[in-house]
Amino acid sequence: MMQRTLFSILVVSTSLATAQERPERVDLRQWQTPARNQGAQGSCFIHANVAAMEAAYKRLGFGDLNLSEDFSYYFNSLLWLKANAYDANAYRTAVLRVPPLPERESGIPFFDGAPQSGCLDNIKGSFPVLYLPIPTESDFPQDAKRYDVPWEKNDPHWNSQRRLNNLMLESKRIPRSGLTALNYYQIEEIVFLPAADAMNSAAIETVLARGIEVVWDFKMQGNLSGPVWHFDQAKNQNGSGHRMLIVGYDRTDPANPYFLCKNSWGVEDTRIGYDFLAYGEWASYIKSVKDPRPLPDLRWVGRWEVEFGQMPGQLDVYHVPALFQPTFEKEGPANERGETLIDRRMGTLFVRGEEEGPAFRVNGSIQPDGLELFLNLSNPDLAFDERSGDRIELREVAPDHLEGIIHHAGGGQSPARAWRIDVGPPTEAPALTLAAVPVESDGIEDRFTEARDRISREVAIGKALDRPMPCADGKGWRQPHEAADLYLAPGHHPVAIYGDIRALWLAEGGEGGRLGYPVTDELDGGFGRRMNKFENGAIWWHPEKGPWIEMAQP
Repeated sequence: MMQRTLFSILVVSTSLATAQERPERVDLRQWQTPARNQGAQGSCFIHANVAAMEAAYKRLGFGDLNLSEDFSYYFNSLLWLKANAYDANAYRTAVLRVPPLPERESGIPFFDGAPQSGCLDNIKGSFPVLYLPIPTESDFPQDAKRYDVPWEKNDPHWNSQRRLNNLMLESKRIPRSGLTALNYYQIEEIVFLPAADAMNSAAIETVLARGIEVVWDFKMQGNLSGPVWHFDQAKNQNGSGHRMLIVGYDRTDPANPYFLCKNSWGVEDTRIGYDFLAYGEWASYIKSVKDPRPLPDLRWVGRWEVEFGQMPGQLDVYHVPALFQPTFEKEGPANERGETLIDRRMGTLFVRGEEEGPAFRVNGSIQPDGLELFLNLSNPDLAFDERSGDRIELREVAPDHLEGIIHHAGGGQSPARAWRIDVGPPTEAPALTLAAVPVESDGIEDRFTEARDRISREVAIGKALDRPMPCADGKGWRQPHEAADLYLAPGHHPVAIYGDIRALWLAEGGEGGRLGYPVTDELDGGFGRRMNKFENGAIWWHPEKGPWIEMAQP
């Protein structure tokens, strides 16, 4: 579906119109959904943004949406992983049996109020909160019991990723409907006003006069007792913050101008005097929203029992990489060359499922019908974008049941399977043979783009000459480049083939010949040799000998 632009005539610039050009009164309450009540929950920062989203969709004809603030509150803390969550340390789990995760990656959302104070681990103003897609309230209802857990903010118990997951991934806390909603709603672009404009009535009026609400952050100070809030004390930077949505203004009485606000205290109208802007911190507005859409990646979130070869354990999936990569591009970490990292984190594997057993970060990606994972038993703390160790490919063979193959880094394969912890183990069926499964078309462009970016850092393959296209056998995909071809075989990654190796392979019939599809990039074979592995063998190359074929032994 095409993305809708919220306002086709919206001017991004916030240049101020004169007071004469702005009307004396603007009232956008007709576009507002009913006021919500955050209660004891410290989620004003989410309620204000969701209120702005609901108004934006209402103007597009979606009616009075009731989007789930609770989903944003809960899943932002679960799915968004801190950029510097923990450092890679010496491999100590095998000997000391100490989890390699000294600090939890994700946050803990709870109701505020001593002694259980806490919310989203310092991401209140961050991009994840603003841009996370959310379903409706009916898909993920507000539920105080979701947070009804004795918890001390500074209790080191909660620095364990395992113990946090024990809580956050409980099925009773995450209704399946929240992971499989028909539609998720999302902000496309937000405009942040200069910080000084949060205290500038003319700047805020200018946005409102265009028919757009303003999300306003401020310090909870001043006189809040009358019908209109007013300034009455110097701004205290250490005071508590609050966020609400400004939906209009009225300066027909020059002696007492005020803004109309939608607050999250269950009250329809809150009014603040212009003098109260002295407590302002930030102001922003929604420029555009996206068409509602499903998010199939979310359905993999949760705790899975696994059997990886002979190794049992529990795999906790608490991250959706593709969902947060745009955030990485805006504010995420970079490598030593200043390049934005590709976020490949998926979660953690706890071997044998023991409370204090060995734990390993698992990276990978979500495929249309399963998971691709990387597990390195020699390195429990994989870097954000690292793909090393064993490659595990899992395909859904039944609801909440996955089967597949482990491609061991040292060679050889083993079966793998996984099932949701609350649905029971699968039958003893043999593992799926991935090589027999055709590659799906969903996400093909992204998979080839990622491969091209990876390969081009080492080999000059040139520009793509065409889009990815299905191969003649209908099983794999091909994309030609100036100096190479990229191929995607069933059950594998896109890989590059070029030079004399490509020429010999094509002479042998390409993917339709005896070698089948290439399944690795060109590798260093030692002693000056190069090689590509194929489904049924390999092609080697040496500068003095040229290329030659070695078929796999039956």
